[in-house]
Amino acid sequence: MNYFICGFTGSGKTYLLKQLENAFILPEYKFIDLDQLIDQEHAEKYHSLGHLIEDIGFEAFRELEFQKIGELTQEKNIFLSLGGGALNHLTMDLLESGSWRGFWLNTDFELCRERIKNDENRPLSRLSARELRELYNERLTYYHQFQEVNSMDDVLRVLKD
Repeated sequence: MNYFICGFTGSGKTYLLKQLENAFILPEYKFIDLDQLIDQEHAEKYHSLGHLIEDIGFEAFRELEFQKIGELTQEKNIFLSLGGGALNHLTMDLLESGSWRGFWLNTDFELCRERIKNDENRPLSRLSARELRELYNERLTYYHQFQEVNSMDDVLRVLKD
């Protein structure tokens, strides 16, 4: 079984993934942050993920995410943190075709906005509050399809069941 964490930009997906990895409860699992994986693969040309996205655009970046998720669906024992916008109809099909279980890290919109508002490496930080809220509401359609969690303890409780 593979697992993934989804949630809005700034929700704390990377932090939750690191908490799970550092808890040493799932030693047979590889913990992968999709954004960090893509960032590392393009580090020679771009000094941040934000600059990569600015250069190639969101559509091309979503294609990179799709390709990486496709590669990871071939592996076993993966705990994956997705990018905030990685869930779409294409990636949903990929994830549903494999043995994946999803967790939605439900973090209050205003807290997410506060976390990203001055982060130059996050292109979404340049959106107005209204635009960001609209994007958040659009993505909820995908997020709501998965087990809602708010902490590592929530994830561990679900895994034990």
